[in-house]
Amino acid sequence: MNGLRISVNVVLVATLLAAGLYLLSVNAFTVSDRAHPGLGLRFTGGVPWLLAGGCFGLAAFAAAVLRAWVRGDVPMPPSRAVRPHPAYKGQLIVRYWYFVAAAVACFVAAYGQAERVAHRPVPEPGAGRASALVRSVSRS
Repeated sequence: MNGLRISVNVVLVATLLAAGLYLLSVNAFTVSDRAHPGLGLRFTGGVPWLLAGGCFGLAAFAAAVLRAWVRGDVPMPPSRAVRPHPAYKGQLIVRYWYFVAAAVACFVAAYGQAERVAHRPVPEPGAGRASALVRSVSRS
């Protein structure tokens, strides 16, 4: 189980770094609201950079925990425990609080600066082809 934890942390670090790099490469994007499909949050200007900073902060936290596990600075949870005790998780967060605090601050600032906009939901795949097929059949 501990080998799986290390592998999952490696994948988590790589995924968070890739997400942060992607966010640095875009100028703006909109995230639709699941509760209200017609609305969304628009992240423009420097706001994607704040989101990228949050991703990098979480990646640094996961990498620090991974490094501590590998070096033996922090004991790993028991290998039979699927979910470690909440106190163990709290100890990790307290030990590396500066990474978590920076990530939370970046995410809160980003969502505070995002603007609510009307958002057109993405059509389902094939919806455009079906309507084009109906138009071509009706013309014949």
